[in-house]
Amino acid sequence: MGINKLTMRCIWIVHDVAFWLPDIFESPPYNAVAFLIAFHMYFNYWLLAWLCIYYSIFITNFNHQMFLWIKRNLLAFLNQVLFLAGVGSLAIALLVYMWRCTVLSLVNNSANGTTIEDVSITYFYKTGAIILGSFLPFTGIAISLVVSLSSLLKHVNNVSQAGIDVQVHVTLIKSIVMFLILSVSYFLIYIINLTAAFKPKDPLQCIILLLVVLTPTMETMIIIQASPKMRKNFPGWFCARGTGGS
Repeated sequence: MGINKLTMRCIWIVHDVAFWLPDIFESPPYNAVAFLIAFHMYFNYWLLAWLCIYYSIFITNFNHQMFLWIKRNLLAFLNQVLFLAGVGSLAIALLVYMWRCTVLSLVNNSANGTTIEDVSITYFYKTGAIILGSFLPFTGIAISLVVSLSSLLKHVNNVSQAGIDVQVHVTLIKSIVMFLILSVSYFLIYIINLTAAFKPKDPLQCIILLLVVLTPTMETMIIIQASPKMRKNFPGWFCARGTGGS
């Protein structure tokens, strides 16, 4: 996730620079930058989904055979699952690229009329991108976070009655709730961005794109806040020596 966020930020820098250079921003080679941004966003969302599923499986105690089967096989094939998530994210980004090209082609050729087949292809690309790039990872995140939250709340209730400190569990519960809120927000923002018809230079579209860009940063902040070790050492990486890590 860290590598993906780092490379995504580098590509966003290229995007921001190109935005002020119309000759580059409106040129066909710029499509590669837009494609890579889409790939990183989808890959980041799928990585977050698998991270939530992974921790949900290992912090909850269920004895159902299906649950135990998933726990055993996910650990054994985790690398393959992450590789598949990367390949799938490329395919989803390609779907979005083809959808945008189809819409642009329909706009440019509107004088010749729009056929039912053209509209069907457009909806196929859009629906495929929404289901594969947003609905499925959102479903995985929501289910795993709700299961983890219910299990932790039950555990905290049992432990607190025994007089044991539950501050670590409370911090984890807060992080799970924040992840859940962030996932729901990102899902809604994504649907609006992909389905709404914005007018040129619409301020709402700028706000939505800003929220999409800020989502990975907010995810990172939640992860750092949830980890006592990272929360303790993180200020020292940016402050003077001897002020953060001691």
